[in-house]
Amino acid sequence: MKFAPRHLIPPLLVFLAALAFWIPGQFSLQQSRRDLDTARTRLAELQGRIAAAEAELNATRQRQRTQNRARDQAGAAAAKAERELARIDPSSRWALPPASLPEWNPDSPYVWLPKEFVAQLQPPIFNRNGEMREDAAAIFGVDEDSRRALGRQVAQLLSNYHALEVSNAQRLDPPLADVKPDGPTVTVRINAMPEAGAEVEQQFAQALEQTLGQQRGALINDCAQDWLNEQFNHFGKTPKTISVVHHAKGGFSLDIQQDQYGSQSTSLFGDDPGALGGYIPDYLLPLFSDITAAIAPPQ
Repeated sequence: MKFAPRHLIPPLLVFLAALAFWIPGQFSLQQSRRDLDTARTRLAELQGRIAAAEAELNATRQRQRTQNRARDQAGAAAAKAERELARIDPSSRWALPPASLPEWNPDSPYVWLPKEFVAQLQPPIFNRNGEMREDAAAIFGVDEDSRRALGRQVAQLLSNYHALEVSNAQRLDPPLADVKPDGPTVTVRINAMPEAGAEVEQQFAQALEQTLGQQRGALINDCAQDWLNEQFNHFGKTPKTISVVHHAKGGFSLDIQQDQYGSQSTSLFGDDPGALGGYIPDYLLPLFSDITAAIAPPQ
């Protein structure tokens, strides 16, 4: 085996040492170049995304400006139309509700209320014939055809129920205990009929719902409870007794008693039997004809 001459060994060692440092440096340099190429690629992608985003932002701003112009033009047209409508129909300026409730506007002829408040106010809904009042129809937005259709149904229910009450009436010989008869006396008892009354009450609610819808019908039903109890006699839940005395010296005494709903005593001056109509329903007055027919009409 031959070895290099001694005088060549030191330079060889220096060369090998330099080579040991150079080779890793080359690998590191190549890796750095690859990393730089990767970074440049990512930078180009990001720049592309930024350019696309900026283009989309500019397009969005342009669309926003277009929409703003259209909105301003529409607002100006609406304001002009509103002014023209207010000139032709001054009440139209109050057609839209306020932004929040309740609100009091001294310039407005109207008051806006939440629906649930209406039942608490108990506005009058029907007249004595079962027709919905025009002002009530205006409050609840009921058109004329619906108002008339409902009126026909309610009037028929009233007629049927009143006829049923008359057929269920009973003439009593003794007057009420609190009555002191010193003249002709008629006492009539309207017997309870809860089953028939419950059926009529249900029919009334159905008529409201079918004509006006569930929500509006239920609200009107709540508002009309006092009228219903008066016209349908609390739907026959309890008996009702009416006693009328025509005093020998003139005038009437009228006593009405109904379980759970209290009693009423009234004295009427004069001999006009028509005065009884303010306390006794018209359909029940014929039951007291023994008194009213015997009185000569006023001259």
